[in-house]
This record gives sequence, C-alpha cells and structure tokens, in this order.
Amino acid sequence: MNLAAIGRYWRRCQPDAVALRFGDRTWSWIDLDRRTDELAAGLAALGLGRGDRLGLLLTNRPEFVELAIAACKLGAVMVPMNVRFTATEVAFVVGDAECRLVVTEPALLAGVALVHERQPVLLADDLAAVHVAGASVELVATADDEPAFICYTSGTTGDPKGAVLTHGSWNAASQGWAQAIQLTAADRVVLPFPLAFTGGLAVALFTYWAGARLVLEPGFDPDRIFDLFEQERLTTFLAVPVIVQTMVDHPRWATADLSSWRVACSGGAPVPESLLRAVQARGIPMLQGYSLTEGSAGVTVLPAHDALRKVGSAGLPVVHCEVRVVDEDDRPLPPGEVGEIAVRGPMVMQSYWRNPEASADTLRGGW
Repeated sequence: MNLAAIGRYWRRCQPDAVALRFGDRTWSWIDLDRRTDELAAGLAALGLGRGDRLGLLLTNRPEFVELAIAACKLGAVMVPMNVRFTATEVAFVVGDAECRLVVTEPALLAGVALVHERQPVLLADDLAAVHVAGASVELVATADDEPAFICYTSGTTGDPKGAVLTHGSWNAASQGWAQAIQLTAADRVVLPFPLAFTGGLAVALFTYWAGARLVLEPGFDPDRIFDLFEQERLTTFLAVPVIVQTMVDHPRWATADLSSWRVACSGGAPVPESLLRAVQARGIPMLQGYSLTEGSAGVTVLPAHDALRKVGSAGLPVVHCEVRVVDEDDRPLPPGEVGEIAVRGPMVMQSYWRNPEASADTLRGGW
C-alpha cells in the first residue's frame, strides 16, 4: 500500500470537503491531491525517486504536508528534522540519511549551512516554481514494509538514531488511533505543535487517514486555539500535558464556547490526574495515551467511555498492537510488577536506519 492512496480515496469520496486549513487558506481533498501531483512531478524532474531521502527542516506550514504526500506518491522517504537542531546536528542527519534533497525556509538557512555544498537545498518559498502545472502522477506501488519516513530520535545519549517507519506501520498506527478515539471525516483536528516531531506528524497522519479536517497552526497560542474552537468548531485536540495545562490555566477556560470539543487526549509525558479531571469538568472526555517514535506514535489509548472510570490510565493497546511488561531477560511479568514495556505489532518500526547493532538491541524476538 501507499499512504498517498488514502488521500486519493478521500478525493473520490468527498472531493470538496476541506482537508487542510492554515490561517485563512483552505485546501479541499481534490485541491490537495492535484497540488501534490504537480509537486511530485516537479520533484521527480529534480531527480527524486523511489527510495530517495528528502530532508525537511521546516516549521509548521502547508508545504510540509504537501511535500510529505508528494514524496509518498513517488515512493521517496521523508526525513523530518527538528528546527532546533544545530547546524552540526542537521549535517549529521542529512549525511546519515544520505538525503538527495533538503527543503528548508529562509529563517532556517543557517541550520543547513554545513550541508549546502554536498546536497541541493531548496527553499519552501520557491516550491511554486517546482510544481508542474496540470501534471498527474501514478502512485508508486510501495510495499507495506517500504520506508515512508525516517524519524530521528533526540540523540540525548549519543548521535540521533533514525527510526524507519513504513507505509504499513503508519497505516496501522493511524487505524489504531482513529478507532480508539472514534475519529471520522466529520472531525476537525487542530495541530499547533511541530510536524517535525513524531507526535505532531502522527496527529497529521491520523487525521489524513480518517478523512478529517486538519487545522494546522504555526505554533501554540492559547488565545488563537480558543478562537478556533469557537469559530471553526474544532472537535479534537491531542497535545502534550503542558499545552493542555496552559489552556486550563488561561482566563478564557471557564467562559469559552467549547461545546464542539468532542475528545481530548494527551501523552508524551505522564498526565497529572488533576489535569485530566479539570478538562473532564468541562464535559470533555480527557484521555491519556502512550506511544514512542519506534511505534509510529501508536501504542495505547484509553477509550473515551473509560475516561472517568480509569482516570490516569494510559489505556489499552490499539488494534493489532500487543503490549506486555517484561523483566531484564524479556520474560513477561505478572500484573502489579514493575518492568520494561515491550510492544509488538505492524506499527513497530522496521529498524534503525543503517544501524544493525542498535536495531538488534531494540528489536528482540519480534518485540
């Protein structure tokens, strides 16, 4: 399967529905498919093809979404990079992934200073010239286990490692999340944190999979989020605890019209019970999930009907996912014992990019 086939489905199913909103601009599903066909054709003309890596050093902007879809159409592999990386860290990732092309923006040019002479660097502001007007492309028939993204870990204990996430792993994780929180094409999902982080990328892909509307924001501004809830009738907000806490602590929390907010979910860090209850006190089911980059950001989610009964729980494994707690010898432990979380399922990464030693250490016996 090819992830871009999902967008093709929604183009046929609901061509005029809004797929993406950024500021005062909107893209329907037919717009998004046409534009990414044109962009894919232009990238192909620049030599990007199946298996080639495309580096992205971008803030949240529509071009990030369009590049991801266009790359999938070509069978190319996206390599998103943290905009807070130093030039040395960017150079390491670009060199390690052997990116054929890097796309950035004027404000971030310093970050690619060390790679400019070795890899072509394209500015997102210039992508209009890359589009081939009126072009259409055939989707590359990628296999489930072909890489779609290489998402690098933080590198806090050494050089970052590139988790190879495939078309199949993202499809599985997206299905798991969409089913767990009952995400549908009727939903409107706001994304104010970076697409370059696996969590942000996951929210975008889950929304894309479900045919919902992605309301992309350049950053987190609580006043802006409250305005969007009232004006755009947002239904879904998934964010790390500190962002949700900022919303709860805001003066508008008590009075804003949040009647459209159907479900909230947080993760990335333990979610305080006080935060869960504060959101639920506004009549919004507040859930907690658990995931990691190596699991395509889809491992466990608490079902909405258990939001009050199981406050503080990180939930159940999503569909097709298995979770167990093991000791230092990878032996399953009984309930109540403390150990290491082990995950198995189609959402788990293929490997660490060109790092067989780390892959063998992390992927053991299918877990």
